[in-house]
Amino acid sequence: MQSQDGALLGTLSRLFVQTVHAFYSERAADSGVPGAKTGSVTIVQRTSWDLRLNPHLHVVFLDGTYHEQGAQLSWEDLGSLKTQEVGQVLERTVRRIDRHLRRAGLRDSRSSRTLPRARVESSLEHTEVFAS
Repeated sequence: MQSQDGALLGTLSRLFVQTVHAFYSERAADSGVPGAKTGSVTIVQRTSWDLRLNPHLHVVFLDGTYHEQGAQLSWEDLGSLKTQEVGQVLERTVRRIDRHLRRAGLRDSRSSRTLPRARVESSLEHTEVFAS
């Protein structure tokens, strides 16, 4: 059963976190700070409150990037994310996960089904973004 596949959950989680990290690095590069990195902490919760199998992630991302400036590390605050940016990261993540599942033979490669835009926007309503 795929819902109990720890290796697959790990791979999909890594794809999500890498996508968000890449977004932050690109955003920093657009602000004139190439090569910046960010960080995060991920907790995998495998069950719901009633102990039913419900694997999902709790992730805390840094709200900026750091980069080397001489011998020092320098912090670059990137400010609050716009809803549109969260949507872009979500769409990029969905494409990467879909591509992985197709290559692994876990999704029909002939299917051209993609996540409808309305579904992505609906997902954003349930996405909590906290800004400091």
